[in-house]
Amino acid sequence: MYTVRSPMPGATFISGDRIDLRTVEADDYAFVRRHANDHRVRDWIGGNEPNDPDDVEAWIEAADAIGFIPVVDDEPVGYVWLFRIERSARRAEIGYWIAPEFQGQGYGSEAAKLIVDYAFDDLNCHRVTARVYEGNEPSSRILESLGFQHEGCLRERGYADGEYLDCDLYGLLAAEY
Repeated sequence: MYTVRSPMPGATFISGDRIDLRTVEADDYAFVRRHANDHRVRDWIGGNEPNDPDDVEAWIEAADAIGFIPVVDDEPVGYVWLFRIERSARRAEIGYWIAPEFQGQGYGSEAAKLIVDYAFDDLNCHRVTARVYEGNEPSSRILESLGFQHEGCLRERGYADGEYLDCDLYGLLAAEY
């Protein structure tokens, strides 16, 4: 379980055991942009073109999205978000990444769990989905550990390092969580 706090810019919004999710402020855009343009993150989130500051601002501030910065001891370690939020249909998609220097420490698992808890408990989602590009086994393991079911594959949906990648689709219903 988690604790929801006041949604002030940059304030802790959700507290976890080892990480907190805080709201995004303008000073975070450079951090998000730097990592969204790093091939070690970009290849797994489907980015094929460079992100400029306006792209990052539009992505973070999209009307159908809610994003957070996972922090450890107030240091940003990644980005986690709900997007394609459809409140009337009670569904959303999750995305998450952890900066390469912080990967392998369980932060992605905790951030994903916190955002899924938020989606079901606070936004009252009925269904949450996710996409994982071929080769990103850590992300698939995170989703499966949360109860997500593999629902299908978009063949050659992604493109990275000169090759096309399949994209696995995952889904989780509130009743299953």
